[in-house]
Amino acid sequence: MILNVHQRLGVNLERMNMAAYVAIFVALKAALWYGAECLYFGFTTESIASEPVEIGNVYITFVTITIFGPALETYLIQYLFFKHLSGHLSNWLIVIISAVVFALFHTYNLGYVLYAFLSGLILSISYALRLRSNPFVSTLLIHSLYNLLGFIYNHWG
Repeated sequence: MILNVHQRLGVNLERMNMAAYVAIFVALKAALWYGAECLYFGFTTESIASEPVEIGNVYITFVTITIFGPALETYLIQYLFFKHLSGHLSNWLIVIISAVVFALFHTYNLGYVLYAFLSGLILSISYALRLRSNPFVSTLLIHSLYNLLGFIYNHWG
């Protein structure tokens, strides 16, 4: 039902140009981060690029944060969940389950778990909306580009 809101607004996200689609969802994730930082409930929502992934070499950290991490998480959390649970559960239930698992992958602190859950919702919704048109690629690009922005912000911002 809610996944069809975009159609009620006259926007077909499933057939939208990949670049525009990715840009919309990266902007949503950035707005979520900004909103979380503005609300600041007494716990941090630092970007993933500043979490304990610092490996010592900025290039290895870059590849881990912008390529390897998002690819692994997209495969494990969105691709496998939708592949194996579609037909057994509704897409909305799969979205929520995958967002919970995404949050549990990011247990740096309580604030970040909440932030990661909301971020996981955005990524899983983006996957669900593109089920018939490269959901893995579009969700991976959203996740990677968002992490790239966080990496740049935390290392040179």
